[in-house]
Amino acid sequence: MNLGDSLELYLKYLRYEKNLTPNSIRSYTRDIVQLHNFLSDVKKINTTTQLDLTVFRKFLKSIDRNDYSNRTILRKYSSLINYFRFLEENGLVEIQLSQFISVPRKRERLYTFLSKKEMEILFDSMEVEDYLNNGKNNTSLQARSNLICLHKRNRLIIELLYSTGGRVSEIESIKLKDINLKKGEIKVIGKGRKQRIVYINNKCHQLLEI
Repeated sequence: MNLGDSLELYLKYLRYEKNLTPNSIRSYTRDIVQLHNFLSDVKKINTTTQLDLTVFRKFLKSIDRNDYSNRTILRKYSSLINYFRFLEENGLVEIQLSQFISVPRKRERLYTFLSKKEMEILFDSMEVEDYLNNGKNNTSLQARSNLICLHKRNRLIIELLYSTGGRVSEIESIKLKDINLKKGEIKVIGKGRKQRIVYINNKCHQLLEI
């Protein structure tokens, strides 16, 4: 099968059978397209039946020059192994590539986080009244109103991230129908399109009511 056709078929599988999120599908697509570009441009390979372990190892050596982070490398391995498994299960490759690929070890990283005091300083720097109280510029009333709305939105986004512990992708996909102010809860959609309920604090509640 042509490489492009195999990718199109695989993406349909991810979207309709695995039910992955658009962000996950975009990541898979980027990684597989990178492999396909190497195969067609460098090795003049255009079909899945021409894939073998030697060619794949040369591809891995070529991406080493990009100095990717450990996390990115692990994601690329995961993307490509799952793609190869799909090809194998559908008889689109002649050898079982996935079982011969050794995933590199994950390097543990110590995470940093803001203290409660640092969070208070951050929130204090985003008071929504600032634009109203500042009469030193000649900004029109309509423009200042737009600035205030934008400021409230930014404050709300950070407050939501802080109070719910949600991912950025989860917060940005929230719709009005997902918010229940009476119960102080929001329905979010996480990885694998799984839904869960998160709870908001009093400040979030106030900002959502404005």
